Amino acid sequence: MNNLQINIVGVGGQGTISIGRLLLQTGLIQEYNIRGNETHGMSQRGGSVNFQVRVGQFKGVLIPNSGADIILATEPMEAVRWINSLKPDGIVISDKHAVIPAIVNVTKQKYPKLEKLIDYVRMKTNNIILIPAMKIARSYNNDKAANLVLLGALLQVTPLFDPNILRSLIKEKWPRMAESNTICFDAGIRYVQTNYPDYVKNRSKLIQDNPV
Repeated sequence: MNNLQINIVGVGGQGTISIGRLLLQTGLIQEYNIRGNETHGMSQRGGSVNFQVRVGQFKGVLIPNSGADIILATEPMEAVRWINSLKPDGIVISDKHAVIPAIVNVTKQKYPKLEKLIDYVRMKTNNIILIPAMKIARSYNNDKAANLVLLGALLQVTPLFDPNILRSLIKEKWPRMAESNTICFDAGIRYVQTNYPDYVKNRSKLIQDNPV
């Protein structure tokens, strides 16, 4: 059995916890030794939230500092906030779309430009996959599915999770939006295949480098 640690991060209202639960459920169906831990914080106020997924023979549910193979960020500032959880030269997958916290508007602070955030991430890794997830979701008139675009992108970096199982679970969880949600999920898959083919080509290497 190979192991993999994924830290899914974002702010309240982006569906960060939802995609973590979908991955956990998929792993259980595939009979992996998988654990998940969710932290809501002040999620109802746009606060930081995260869901940690650990596949393998781990004793606990929390990913240690410098332990995550992948950070999946539904908001770019959250990728920076959680960067210490990433292994050196780990992979960061992030939406380009920023969610401006209320405190920034109240205090009249400036939200950093995306380029500055990415420069900070590059201090830890050059393996950065930027997805216009919100833009893609909006092109299908489904703003709430940006998280599913990112979930599809994730599956092109690691081969552990069966996309067909995830499609079924997505349809089951949101039956009224089943078609639109799966279209967005598949759009995330295609985006990485088209724009980051080297990660698709090398995705098996990620888990081969992490034997238990």
